[in-house]
Amino acid sequence: MRLIHEYAVDPGSLTDWRSIRTLADKVGVPKGRIIARLPKTWFRDLYDRFATVSVIENANLEKALRRLERSVLPTGRAKKLRASTWLETAEDEHRQRPFRAIIAAENPRSHPAIVPLEDLNEDHERWEAQRELPLAREGDVWVDAIKLLLTSCSELMFIDPHFKPDASRYQRTLKALCVAATSNNSRLTKIEYHVESKGDPGFFESACQKDIPFLVPQGVDLEVVLWSCKAGGQDFHARYVLTNHGGIRFEQGLDDSKSTTSTTDVSLLDEVLYKRRRTDFTAGDPDCAFTKVHSFIIKGQRSRS
Repeated sequence: MRLIHEYAVDPGSLTDWRSIRTLADKVGVPKGRIIARLPKTWFRDLYDRFATVSVIENANLEKALRRLERSVLPTGRAKKLRASTWLETAEDEHRQRPFRAIIAAENPRSHPAIVPLEDLNEDHERWEAQRELPLAREGDVWVDAIKLLLTSCSELMFIDPHFKPDASRYQRTLKALCVAATSNNSRLTKIEYHVESKGDPGFFESACQKDIPFLVPQGVDLEVVLWSCKAGGQDFHARYVLTNHGGIRFEQGLDDSKSTTSTTDVSLLDEVLYKRRRTDFTAGDPDCAFTKVHSFIIKGQRSRS
């Protein structure tokens, strides 16, 4: 069960700023739909196609392109076109690692995954996306649900006020998420874990340095940040996984459960709430919701082989 789905979009199907805006309105991490960079220069090539539009059109085009760009993620697709046309390359990519759909203006080979942009609506089977799911409390299940977000990010934050470094139920999920996020993702060299400060910060740091290094892949730093609530301020909220592309809320916690029937509600954050939660845990920001108590770095020691 996935919360985020990947689409290939033929740049030839985007003919003007209106078609770009229509697509931008329907995609994005908060909506559970992202666009593959196929090839690596997909967005730049699209931008260059409209370099000569009129001044009046340009303002609308710039707005539409900026909105669309946030939904175009580096998911490890082909850097260059392997076939003679974009569509043939997309079909080849689909055979190796399926898209939810290929959005294109033409379908010369009657490919079942190809859908015209104008045919996509919330009821279409290849466009339907659930923003909330009850997921089993297992790290591997979570990874499958949000893997596209994990493997395309350059910034990653875990937020769980009750994180316990010596508890195996937290260790298993931390390992699963860290390994997934750093597999084939050279952009991510540091991960943050934000925790409520309880007791002696030095004792907590010692426990983390003892139990956590071999859960984190080599070459990756895990920065643990301890926070306290401000007098008269807000309490800690639900648990989150936040990236530079968007965020996910976990209702119960970032730990797994021994029960095979235990689930937790997992949901995509809308843009406003995502930005709010990132600000809450950004030290130095005037709108930061908590007081930073202590932080330290754990050097990843887990072999990547």
